Amino acid sequence: MKPAVVYVTVTTVLLSLSLIMLSAGCGGSSSVTNAPAVSPLSTEPLPAGTQSQLPVPSELKSTAEITSGIFRAGSQFDAGLPHHNVTPVSTTAVFTPNYDPASKSKDLAYAFYSFDTTGYSHDSTLNIRWQTTHDYGDCWIGLTDWTTDTWRWYTLDESERITFPSTACIDDGLVIAAVLLVGMDTWELSSLFLSLKPPPDILNVTPSSGTEGADAEFAVICDPALGQPTSWNWDFAGAATPASSTSSHPAVTLGTPGLYHCTVTVANAAGTCVDSFYLTVCPSTFTGTIEVVDSATSIGDSTSIALEHEHDYPRIAFVNDNTDWLYLYSRDAASWRHEVVQRGADEINLGSDGLRCDADNDAHLAYYEYPQLVYMCEEAGEWQAEEIWDTEEGVGSTDVYWPDLCLYSTGAPGIAFIDAGFTIGGFQCCAFFIERRIVSWFWDCLGSENELDGLSWRCAADYDQLDQPSVIYYSIVASDLCYAKLNLETEDWDDSLIVNCAGIGPFDLAVSKADGTPHIVYATEIETGVQALTYAYFDSADWQACNPPSAGNIGDWLCIALNSAGLPVVCYYEQAKQELCYLRFTGSFWITSVIDNSADVGKYCDFALDDEDGVHFSYYDDDHNLVKYAYLP
Repeated sequence: MKPAVVYVTVTTVLLSLSLIMLSAGCGGSSSVTNAPAVSPLSTEPLPAGTQSQLPVPSELKSTAEITSGIFRAGSQFDAGLPHHNVTPVSTTAVFTPNYDPASKSKDLAYAFYSFDTTGYSHDSTLNIRWQTTHDYGDCWIGLTDWTTDTWRWYTLDESERITFPSTACIDDGLVIAAVLLVGMDTWELSSLFLSLKPPPDILNVTPSSGTEGADAEFAVICDPALGQPTSWNWDFAGAATPASSTSSHPAVTLGTPGLYHCTVTVANAAGTCVDSFYLTVCPSTFTGTIEVVDSATSIGDSTSIALEHEHDYPRIAFVNDNTDWLYLYSRDAASWRHEVVQRGADEINLGSDGLRCDADNDAHLAYYEYPQLVYMCEEAGEWQAEEIWDTEEGVGSTDVYWPDLCLYSTGAPGIAFIDAGFTIGGFQCCAFFIERRIVSWFWDCLGSENELDGLSWRCAADYDQLDQPSVIYYSIVASDLCYAKLNLETEDWDDSLIVNCAGIGPFDLAVSKADGTPHIVYATEIETGVQALTYAYFDSADWQACNPPSAGNIGDWLCIALNSAGLPVVCYYEQAKQELCYLRFTGSFWITSVIDNSADVGKYCDFALDDEDGVHFSYYDDDHNLVKYAYLP
């Protein structure tokens, strides 16, 4: 026998049903309508002689006290309808039948319960909860069959539920259930309620963007707690061929570039949900140029690009993994030329922003070569090097990661980096910012002590219009992505939390030189091995975030810059398709472009914008061991 169900279960069920009813509709701009239900199921016969003691359904229809909704406590039987040997006690109904099958006594216990299922005319399950437990063979549940004006009878088992055909059992939203008991035991009924699968509720439509002429497969994602679609109707508003589809995952070819307002309608037996979504079709033709910078063996680790200010000529720094040499390539109007900047004795770690050019077109470099963090700059055609941070001096220090170089308007350098072994108060792996003032270097450790434990190996830095540096960094232990800005008056760092989220991947920072607003991109793991892109900016009160329509999976390389209008542009490595992608915001919507998909390309990517918002990319071709340069006007 099933254990007894106490009354607290009834309260819980009532709360659950309230939540179900509140969430049954389709939210947002969607709409819901009811649909026909399924065909009737078979029923069980009653004991001989019992059917004649009950009225037919039509005799009850006009006098039933219908309760709005789909839950009835046991004591809420329709007292105005025929009932026998039933007494309400608190929230339960006590059934006391006196029916002896051996002596053919016909003294039953029965009561009627009505439900208003308006808006839920579809497959339904009646759930019965008892305060006591008995032989379920002595219990029958009758449901109205309005098509034949008879009762459909079902035996109850330990599942205490009956799935019934709503086409026959529901009329204008009215369902009447009869609870009939035989035998000699006393039964206490706690509640009856209908479990009704609501219409589907669309949460998202994918994809939201694609490239002209590309094949795309669409899908809707519905709330798993609600009903799921059994039919689909797509209207792509001229964005694709075919222009419409009834497939669950329509395969289409995207057409003319633009922003399209599309719709999808999904339905199940309960009803329909209509959702509108925007689809961005990006130009397919890459109108720029792609060049091979160097094709020596195993090169391209940690590329960084900067532009000479006079002619916007690109300069690219990268590391040769075989020799651990640091190269700097420069391009003029005709060709590339190169020089070996450093012949490393140990592996060189060059961040994606390790190269900058000042107003005099002199190059500045920041990189780590164990055990020193090194800063180099050109002066009168000669390289000047300074060892500015020695990891062997820190307690337990091991390595420096992700040196990120930025330049004051005066050309003075500042560098953000992570020291993986530096210890302060027992906390290791700290974020630092070090800057040169006149002739000396000054350093700060970022974050409060409880943020220092387990900082990630990434950070990024930039300056605003007042030459105030800003840095973003990540605390693994606290799962906080943090922003810090140096207050020049107090010389303290003002910290703020960007997001508390585990699984933060690559990130980057760009600060507006017009108003000092920080703009940030970062990747978060949405499922194992899959990272999605988030863009955020600070609006003087709080961080505002959105998810640009970046197709696929963000890899470990991601960077951001601001164009002449102050709008964000983003470059990233798409890990699933192994291609270099570019994303820009128009002020109204995002446009995605594929820069290079010729091989496994796009690792160690970096980019710079020229004065006319032309985009210059540096990146690595992993299949062919090439350093590449691309230009998009």
